[in-house]
Parts: sequence; structure tokens; C-alpha cells
Amino acid sequence: MKIILVSIHIKKNAPEAIPLAAAMLKSYCNDLADISLVDFALDDDKNKIVEELKKYNADAVGFCVYLWNREIICEVMNALRNDLPNIILFAGGPDVTADISGFIKDSSVDFAISGEGEKALREVLQKIKSDGSIENIHEIQGVGTKKNPDAKQALPIEDLSVIPSPFLSGIIDVKKYNGVLWELSRGCPFHCAFCYESKGSPSIRQFPLDRIEKELEFFEKNGVEQIFVLDPTFNKNMQRAKQILRLIQNKAPNIHFTFEVRTEFLDRESAELFSSIPCGLQIGLQSTNQVALAEINRKFDGNAYRKKINLLNECGVVFGLDLIFGLPKDNFNSFCKSVDYAISLQPNNLDVFQLAVLPGTVLYDKISKYEQKIKFMTVPPYLIEETPDFSKEDFIKANNLKKACDVFYNSGKAVGWLYIILETLKISPSDFFMYFYDWLGKNGKIKSFYSDNEIFELQTGYTKFLFEQYGKKAFVLPVCDIIKLHNSLNYSLSFICDDFSGKKNSYNLPHSTKLIELHYDVDDLFQAGVIPLKYWTKEYKQKKTFAVTWNKNGNSDVIMIDKKWFELLRNLNSKEKFNSEEKEFLDYCVEEKILI
Repeated sequence: MKIILVSIHIKKNAPEAIPLAAAMLKSYCNDLADISLVDFALDDDKNKIVEELKKYNADAVGFCVYLWNREIICEVMNALRNDLPNIILFAGGPDVTADISGFIKDSSVDFAISGEGEKALREVLQKIKSDGSIENIHEIQGVGTKKNPDAKQALPIEDLSVIPSPFLSGIIDVKKYNGVLWELSRGCPFHCAFCYESKGSPSIRQFPLDRIEKELEFFEKNGVEQIFVLDPTFNKNMQRAKQILRLIQNKAPNIHFTFEVRTEFLDRESAELFSSIPCGLQIGLQSTNQVALAEINRKFDGNAYRKKINLLNECGVVFGLDLIFGLPKDNFNSFCKSVDYAISLQPNNLDVFQLAVLPGTVLYDKISKYEQKIKFMTVPPYLIEETPDFSKEDFIKANNLKKACDVFYNSGKAVGWLYIILETLKISPSDFFMYFYDWLGKNGKIKSFYSDNEIFELQTGYTKFLFEQYGKKAFVLPVCDIIKLHNSLNYSLSFICDDFSGKKNSYNLPHSTKLIELHYDVDDLFQAGVIPLKYWTKEYKQKKTFAVTWNKNGNSDVIMIDKKWFELLRNLNSKEKFNSEEKEFLDYCVEEKILI
């Protein structure tokens, strides 16, 4: 039997665009059928996808369905059914599991799988092989059909070691992709009401450590650059988490990892281990409103949470926080307080999401029982639209705050200096972001995308405006210098490996090296924040300064240089000959990797 497993990713060539779910199915069922994996992206033309799939002349086509690709998958299925009436169409994935009967009704699918797909699909293939048809596959737990659409979830595989690694077996060619999704466990003991896991298996099943070690060696050997760890409870078992972090230290020290962690399980040793490898942590704060959190089965202790996050800051760990607005019994004011608290922890990024009421979750069932109606989309992306406490106007304001935070804080990488502005002006982060959005609108600067240079101009322009509005014009120059210095250091981190082969000039300025002119000494600027700005301006005086930032072995660095050396670097490409003094300086720059 010839089967095609189709993955439609959010974005082509994105680091997360790798068909892991389909590859796990193929790994477990490869001996029962001739299975091929095919990748597409949301912006691919529907007709092109259909024509491409028809070329395979397959007996069956299966789809991995998420809330972002459900619509296009249903359209592709309908087109395939029209052109190939005898083909078997099936689907699985989170959005099918959440609403299997609805999906079967809305699509041309012959069968759908609810829950983990490996075991159920294997039983389907065995039954087809035995019976010669799909007539009785609805008898298999987890399999829904037109006759029997309300299927229970498939029985999970308790021993995950029986699923061969799709990496070690060669099913996934990691060199074709820009990143790797890496599954370490399944199941979640927490019951957050908004999450698909709220009705999933509460037991945590883990892939064996010896397999994890071999996969790490494989990733390092094959030049994988970044890995997204699929494990919602990575650090719940602290001993195992620390073992894996030490394995990464030893086996894959050159790969960047992204982990989801829970703060309550952090300790100093784990924070130090995270700091010892290239990684970023994403942490679900969600809200600081105790009443709203109770509605989604979560708790919060602000002091304890801050102590745990401080461990990460003390160890220099890169981390981001998640917030959700629109939770039942939350309101715009308490959402703003959540933003203020989150920013006070100085995360590297703050990701804000509008609540999605996902079918198949505890929250979805719970909302129908509220006395006061809550409005939300009944089709993907299932976003909540209005609650008794969060009006439609509040949702507009919350989304504006989110956009402002994304531009100014996240894309603008403002974590290193925003607190200086907030402290000086005595302004809350939420007010700061709301005023920023208003300022963008009044100046006709609202758009969907900004370049790095545009964001820098927005940051300095808004900062000048705000300080003048607050009667603190004297602080504008040092604050804008601080923003410029940090902007340049962040720019240098995004190293571009330039190729200057074939150029006559032996000295070349890479893109990651940036030349900046400042009004203050660089070392003095780094004291701002350590010393409150109102005292800093009295202690440090203006001084015309020339500086270079560059990427040195994966870290950004900065030095001050004399004006003549600054001008030499700025005009490097226009100069053909150098005197001995200039050559000595340029050779030093090559040694330090300022030049290549």
C-alpha cells in the first residue's frame, strides 16, 4: 500500500517547519506500507498542492491537522476526492483530536484518528491488510469514520522506545531543514484548562536517555544549528533534566536549544546548567490575576515566582515569558498589571496572546456553563472576542498593547535598557506601550512590518518625545546613546558569515561589525541603570566618543577607538594602501575579528 503523509507548515523554511509528527508515524508503521513524507506551507497554492499529491499515484493520503492549517487541508481533501474518488483520505493531529466529529463532518476524510496516532494507524493498516478494505476500521479505538464520528482517543503507547527514531533511521534528513523539533516525552500532569493537554494523558512517558544521547551525537555530527524541544514538562523531573543538559554540554555544545520550563522546578544548579549551553527558555506566566488563573486551573505566587526568575537573571539565562489576555474573569486593568509584573522580571521577550478557546479542552466545555455569555470564534483560530469583564473595546486596546510590545520590546530588543526609562519617568510598562502605540498612530507610523533600522528610529524618536513631554529633556542625549549602544551590540550578535573571497582588498569589514558615534564614554553608559539616571547625568559628562561593536566568537563586544582609526575603518573600502601604523592597527582588528 502506497501512502503519502502530508505536512502543511505555517511558513516555508522556518526553523520549526519539520514534519516530525508524520515522521513518527512512518517510523512506527514503515514495515506495513510504502510511506512517503511531503512538505508544503500555508502560502502554497491549493491547486499546486493537489496536483503535486496526484503525481504520487498513492492509495492513501494522510494529513497532520493543526488549527492553522485545517481550512486548507479540508479544501485540498475535497479537491482530491473530486479528482480521485477511490483514494483513501485520513487525518490526525491536535485539531482533529479536539473536534474529531466536526472535522469528519466538514471534510472528505474517510477516517480520522483522535489522540496519538502511531498505534491507531498501525492497527488500521493491519486491518486493511487483513480485510482488504476500510469497512470495519471504526472498531479500532481512536478511529472515527462517517458512520462512527465520535471516537474516543486512541490508546497511547506506554513504552515510547518501541517507536524508532526518525532521525537515527534516516527518515528525516536534517540537512534539508533549518531546525529540528525534538520530542523528549509525552503526557502532562498539569491540567491547564486552555491547553489541549488538559484532557490528554496525565502520565509522563519519556524516550530513553540512551536514545537521546545518540540523537544528540547525530545532530552535532550533521550540523544542526537549532533545536526546539517538545516537552511541556522538561524540568519537572529535575534529575533527568539535569542529565539531559549535561549530555548537551558534552555531545552538542554548538547547537542552540529552546526549552519550555516551569518556574516552580527551577533551582540554582539547573539555572547554571541552562547558562552553560546555547539556549533560550520559554515560560508560561499567563496572568497574575489569581481569580482568572483559578478559572484555568493555575496558581500564582508573585514573590516565589520572582525568586525563581531571579535565578535565571543571576546566571545570565536567556528567557521569555508568555501572557494571555481575555481569560474568564480577567479584565483590561488586571491584564495591564500582568504586563507590568512580567516586564519587571526583565524577560528577553514578552509574548502576548489572545485567548483561544480550543475545542476538546476543559475550558471549551466550561465556558458553555457560564451564566454570562462569553463570545468566541467557533472556527480556527477560535479566538475569544468578548467576555462580561473584557469588552470588545478592551480587546482592541489589549491587541494594540501587544503590537506595541512586539515592536518596541521584542523586535527592538529593549530588555537591557527599558527599565532605565521606566524608572526615570516613573511610568508603568503597560502605560509606556499604550502611549507608544498612540504615538505611532498620530505620526502615521503603524504598519505590519518594521526593519531593524526603522525600529531603532522609532525607539529613539518616541523616547525623545516622551522625555520632552515629561519635562526631562536633559536626559534625552544619554538615553538615546544607551539605545544606540545596545542596538549596535544586538545587531552584532546577528552575525552574517561574509564571503570576501576574490576581493583585492585584504581587509574587509563584515556586516556584524558596526561603527557608532556617541556623546558619552562607553564605560560610563554601562553605568546607567546601576546608578539612577538623575544621578548619572551629574556624575558623567559629555564626551565625543567613537566605538566599534562586533561579533567575537558568538558574543558581541565593544571598544572605543580614536577618531582617526574610526575614519580608517569607515573608509576602508575606498583606500588601497596603508602605512605601517595603519597596517598594525588593521592587523590587530583582524586578530580580534573586527575585520576579516
